[in-house]
Amino acid sequence: MAMVLVIATIATKMLTIMCSLIPQMTQHRHLLPTNDHLFVSSVSLPEKREGDKEPLKVLWFLYGLVKMDTDADKELTYKDRRSLCVSDAGGAGFKELIVDVEQVYGHTLHDTDTLILIYRKNSKKYITRINLPSREAVSTKELPDFGVVE
Repeated sequence: MAMVLVIATIATKMLTIMCSLIPQMTQHRHLLPTNDHLFVSSVSLPEKREGDKEPLKVLWFLYGLVKMDTDADKELTYKDRRSLCVSDAGGAGFKELIVDVEQVYGHTLHDTDTLILIYRKNSKKYITRINLPSREAVSTKELPDFGVVE
């Protein structure tokens, strides 16, 4: 009988500890206050590359966010202009950095704190350097037109 009481006491204490941890385990973060927008892309940074032997620790996320129906088809899709946004790995510090992007040509993580984006906006091509910890565009330069028609 005493053994059953000890086991029941231990089980009750474990259940109390587990219940106190559940709110922490189920916490979530909303990136935006409403569901009126469409995320058309999300990329974890740094990205895992073929040949990486160890898993990489995700530090940042890069998002493509459509906020308006810019092609007048009455729905938000990947065809609409988007904003480029970033957050840390937990979703904190979500920030819209570049708006009205027509097309993203690519991105690269120069180092753990610097993201380089190449994109088209207003029919011109740009390259922007982003400081990820401050979530600020450090520099933006228009790229020359090489005569390529899109």
